[in-house]
Amino acid sequence: MEKISGHVSIKGTVAYVTQSAWIQNMTLRDNILFGKAYDEERYLNVLEACALKRDLEILPDGDQTEIGEKGVNLSGGQKTRVTLARAVYADADVIVLDDPLAAVDAHVGRHIFRHVVGPHGMLQGKTRLFVTNAINWLAQCDTVVYIEQGRISEMGSYEELVDRDERFGDYLRKSAVDVEQQEADQGDESSDGSPRTSQPVSYNKGEEHLLQITIPKTPLQSVREGGKLIRSEEAREGGIKWATYKAIAKDMSYVMVAILAVCFTAAGLFSLGSNIWVGEWTKLNKTLPDGSIEQSHKSYGLGILALLVFLQLTFVAIALWGVSYGFVKAGRELHNGMLSRLMHSPMSYFDTTPLGRILNRFSKEIDTVDIALPRNTRYFCNAFFLGVTLVLQIMIALPLIAAIVIPLLAAIYFVKRYYQMTAMQLKRLDGLTRAPLISSLQQSFAGTAVILATGQTARFIAESHRKVDSLSSILHLSNALLQYVQQFALPVLTNCSSIPCFALRSWLCLSNLLIANTLTTIVSFTCVILRNTAAFPNEPAVVGLALMSAVAVRVIFDDG
Repeated sequence: MEKISGHVSIKGTVAYVTQSAWIQNMTLRDNILFGKAYDEERYLNVLEACALKRDLEILPDGDQTEIGEKGVNLSGGQKTRVTLARAVYADADVIVLDDPLAAVDAHVGRHIFRHVVGPHGMLQGKTRLFVTNAINWLAQCDTVVYIEQGRISEMGSYEELVDRDERFGDYLRKSAVDVEQQEADQGDESSDGSPRTSQPVSYNKGEEHLLQITIPKTPLQSVREGGKLIRSEEAREGGIKWATYKAIAKDMSYVMVAILAVCFTAAGLFSLGSNIWVGEWTKLNKTLPDGSIEQSHKSYGLGILALLVFLQLTFVAIALWGVSYGFVKAGRELHNGMLSRLMHSPMSYFDTTPLGRILNRFSKEIDTVDIALPRNTRYFCNAFFLGVTLVLQIMIALPLIAAIVIPLLAAIYFVKRYYQMTAMQLKRLDGLTRAPLISSLQQSFAGTAVILATGQTARFIAESHRKVDSLSSILHLSNALLQYVQQFALPVLTNCSSIPCFALRSWLCLSNLLIANTLTTIVSFTCVILRNTAAFPNEPAVVGLALMSAVAVRVIFDDG
């Protein structure tokens, strides 16, 4: 109801029973307590008044049975009685009941009205706003408000409205006729129009075993016997399996993967060739007696260098296009496969899998495949092939240093592998914490009316803050690792706000600096020690190329 003018004030606390039951993904007891302290005597009285004790005997774990999202493992009547029990247990001053008896059987409705809503029920002495279109409860109500088309038509006690015999009286007569007609239709005629007759059912004693029927357990019942309806999501440990890489390559098409490998390899070779050509070109220049340099074959040298650079850029462009196209195709295949499997899943899958987990797969995880995975692939390929090119340049200039470069490359691999294992676990933890947050927000949005009416806003905000903090801590740690890999600088340590983040980034930074500086130092000392020996190259350009390559090896870390 929308307020047009004036003001609305409510004294005391409020409990609200919605027409469409709102159930949370938690145990039945927690749904009834709704943040209140457990009072065993009151709790048992509420179960008895709301006709829930018989249901607890049926449920596999009693009131500790986990209720799925939106109460998927409860019937419509059970969900209504749970929400009613929640309102009764709240012991509020004002209880708003939006037609709660419409979803229950007639005998259950009479029990609930007698023990809960009626003059002698558990809610006696409290203000009850009972919305209903059933006429059989009206005589026991203190005040009847008859509403037509959203407006109050008549108001007063039941006897007063009956004595007036106006619109409310017409409604009573019309409702009585409708009820009599329904009973006549159900009791007098069968489906083929012939009168219904009752026939006794008989059986022989020898056939008595045929009456014993065993109902097989459904998959959902088997899951519930384990104690939890919703299956917990566990983070897989270890690295990414080769089957995952193979599946991505298959979705991209093996031909595209082969083209990418050829293009990145060719780009690296042309990069190596251009650097070597610069050194060879400098050999063609002559130093004159006056100290000036005679640049011979200038056009020829520039032409070869331009050709090598052009071919390198061409293969890089083709490779980048291939990565983008291939991952778009792989993302489409992955999404269609996920959607197909989801559409063909049994209903028990949706009973045991939170909606937030499914949404997380189709949002954040697909976003990772569409955006993060292509970007990281480009970074990796560029870093890998460029790193190989730089190492080859060092070994071509100083062949003796190959014995030292190989152990350093092994150290680089193990450090990077250690980081990747940590980063993968952080990514998995991100998925584990994101899905519950999405599910919690969805449940809160669905029950906004109940949360606001019952004054539970602060509790739900605190719960959301707790889950957001849990996700944010993982995101902060992941982003810190990514920031380090992209910047490779000690100053980023000053922005750290978590001890694990600080320790991990410190270790990574020191390890990478140690390896990169060790390589540069070894190459530099090798050039100094061997400068007067036969193993030392006489061309300054070759020595400069080796030193430049040693310093640039750290790009392997920069592009992570």
